[in-house]
Amino acid sequence: MKRNLFLILLFFTCGVLIFSCNNQGKRTVPLTPTNESLKPQTFTPLTETEENVMIAKVNGSVINRTEVYREMNNLLEQIRNEVPPDQIEHIKPKLWKQAVENLINFKLLLQEAEKQNIQLDNKAIDEQIQEIVNQFSNYEKFREQLAVMEVSEEDLRKDIGENLKIEALLKRQTEKIPEISDKDIKGFYQDHPENFKIPEKIQASHILISIDPSDNPEERAEKRQRLLNLQDEIKNGGDFAQIASEYSDCPTKSNGGDLGLFERGEMIEPFDDAAFQLKVGEMSDIVETEFGYHLIKVTDRHKSHNITLKEAHDKILSYLHRQKKKQVINDYLLTLRNAVKIEYAEGSQP
Repeated sequence: MKRNLFLILLFFTCGVLIFSCNNQGKRTVPLTPTNESLKPQTFTPLTETEENVMIAKVNGSVINRTEVYREMNNLLEQIRNEVPPDQIEHIKPKLWKQAVENLINFKLLLQEAEKQNIQLDNKAIDEQIQEIVNQFSNYEKFREQLAVMEVSEEDLRKDIGENLKIEALLKRQTEKIPEISDKDIKGFYQDHPENFKIPEKIQASHILISIDPSDNPEERAEKRQRLLNLQDEIKNGGDFAQIASEYSDCPTKSNGGDLGLFERGEMIEPFDDAAFQLKVGEMSDIVETEFGYHLIKVTDRHKSHNITLKEAHDKILSYLHRQKKKQVINDYLLTLRNAVKIEYAEGSQP
């Protein structure tokens, strides 16, 4: 079956979908996928002979080339927007090896879960399927997506069941993790001061008159003059937010030009430099960037400061607990791997 994009193993895959948003600057923001936006696998089609070529064996259970291709593409989907396109080909060999190791870990844990007679929880499977269905506008859209990905509901139930078995197995291994002490938390806080420094941030609004690369000098001069006229209007008592909402070419016009809080380096350099030189309530002269001509007004400023130990306590506790949990799972996997026979096809070894 096609291992689908709904189910990515928590402990064996990595990466965060990051998309760049350049409407106002170089701010990079994380976005969650919109409903019905999941994409089907895009691995290179294999011939029937290639599909079943053995890449690795775990206790005699074969991992074939098709499974590795699918897992590798799961990994690619997760990092595609973090890695420059020209680097994708360079990292594919590493992703291939990582995919093989992910599948070995998966099979090892599933075999161990079955060995320990961990039973499927049909109610939990139903609940997870319903959570997935709820991401779509209706049940038919959900079924359509499964069809696009060539995944049946039976396949989906099987995948969820296997993952729940593994989750139950790992819970058994991690439920006795020692508690994190206040001493541990304080030590981490003192050893990593850079993690608890909040940089200076400002809140600013802007008015953008956009330019196009094809604009000739006369057109650019006309647009600059248009913004100069708006600047004069504001200096003579006009409301910045109101004028932004009427004349700005930026989508933030619906918010009166408000860009929210940002720190140094989040916006493109000319904009950044001009904004951080302003006092609260002050408006800039015209600033030119690749997007056009801007007027910037700073509306708030938050000075750089350090988070106190008390403020950071709960986050440090959570982080240290996750790290201990991760270490326990890694040690457990190593124990399992050392106790079984793992065979690799040539070129697939870690």
